[in-house]
Amino acid sequence: MNQAKAAVSEPSDWINPVAVKEFRQAVQSRWVVAVLMLFLLLNLTIIGGYLLLSPDVHTDTEGGQGVFVALLSILVFTCFGFVPAYTGIRLSLERHSTDIDLFFITTITPGAIVRGKYLAAMALTLLIFSTCMPFMVLTYLLRGIDLPTIFLILAGCFVVCAAANAMGLFAGAVSGGWIIRGLVAAGVIIFMFQISVAMLGTVQGLMFFGPGLWGHGWEVWAGVGTFLLVELLGIGLLYVFAVALLSARPANRMMVPRLYLTGCWAVTGCVALLWSHVHLTMEPVTGWAVMSVIATCILVVAVTGERDTWSVRVRRTIPRNPLPRLGAFLTYTGSAGGLLWYTMLFAATMLVLHGWHALMSGFAGASDVSDVFRGSLIGFGFVLCYCLTIAALRPVLFRNAPTPHLSVFVMFFGMAMCLVPYLVAFFIEQNWWLAEPWYFLVSPLILTVMRTNLMETAEWIVIGWLILSTMAAAPWAVGQWRRFTPHRAAEPEPVPTAVPHQDDLAT
Repeated sequence: MNQAKAAVSEPSDWINPVAVKEFRQAVQSRWVVAVLMLFLLLNLTIIGGYLLLSPDVHTDTEGGQGVFVALLSILVFTCFGFVPAYTGIRLSLERHSTDIDLFFITTITPGAIVRGKYLAAMALTLLIFSTCMPFMVLTYLLRGIDLPTIFLILAGCFVVCAAANAMGLFAGAVSGGWIIRGLVAAGVIIFMFQISVAMLGTVQGLMFFGPGLWGHGWEVWAGVGTFLLVELLGIGLLYVFAVALLSARPANRMMVPRLYLTGCWAVTGCVALLWSHVHLTMEPVTGWAVMSVIATCILVVAVTGERDTWSVRVRRTIPRNPLPRLGAFLTYTGSAGGLLWYTMLFAATMLVLHGWHALMSGFAGASDVSDVFRGSLIGFGFVLCYCLTIAALRPVLFRNAPTPHLSVFVMFFGMAMCLVPYLVAFFIEQNWWLAEPWYFLVSPLILTVMRTNLMETAEWIVIGWLILSTMAAAPWAVGQWRRFTPHRAAEPEPVPTAVPHQDDLAT
């Protein structure tokens, strides 16, 4: 008995078992070893080639900067490409249909699985950084860059790589067919490439201002703290979404991500208001509002593919009182409730923007708030119209389609609204580039046209389309509300609006 208690209390039992498995397989993987050896060879080649082939190596006062940027570029693209791809592909393969039983019969929780894989990815990233750090410190001897700047840049890159690993895990956790996985993977790759390019541009500025950065006031470090806070919230958001995607289908998977996302919206909004008050400008609030609108547009498209029926496991937790039941309908996994929730979040964003503008009308940039307000209403209005149109057409055209594919249909419908009128104008009008761009009136691309008459026309189109699509989608939403009832033992299960599909993962 004592030996059993001692075995349970050993420190090794406290370590995440998924992390231990991933660590063991990573150090034994020939692919990982080959990448590390190739990484060492490239670093040695760059340093040795510069020392042997550069004619002004003894006189150049900025030689260390060029070598440092070359080494950092290899490090950034390796950590942004290899490590997230390695982590995401391994998780995606474990979600394959042939191994899905082994994945779900384990007693390890989805949260522990995601945390273990994320710790393994961060350990592999730290291993690559430790391999590269001696060569980067050596560039200090080549002149042009100081040690504090080197360590500051490496720390910043490591922090950004932490977010890249979280994005790789999220992409690997996405379920569904190859279309959904391909779209998510392509979006993550494009986003990480843009971030890596922007980070290398920021490095150039840090190398120029690096020696004097330590003497700046509190605003610089407050900005760094704000960046770290936003990134930490983003990593947490990707974590809760990955956990939700790995959870069982009958569970209430999207409740925690929806509430967490709303909390992130509130925290970042408070930070933006604080910065706006300190600097007496509307730019932080308008930037926060634009990013919130973009996020809500993406979320209303994604939430269209959530379930429209609930399992007995979920229905047992539905409150019987109508008011708490309404709150549960908005926060529980479900397409109609999620669409209404994110629409309310968008309305709250516009209310905060308008209220802060009215309160601080003398701030710098206050004149641009009206344009941001109008553009946000038109852009979100078109996206909401696309979602409601697909939802209204589901009982007729997409009855047998898997539920997650509705989000794909919304994206294709939106692309059609952007491209088809443009192609029609290209073929029917001779000088189409000189005419009024009427072909943008049914898509958010109208925001790229700075003409008052077209913007007013687009507003009326959004209002009319929104009214018609809301009326057409009302039976779809009301049907979900009627099916969202507490479970009773003698009550039969509600009839779904679509035939169940084996790939319907109800994300």
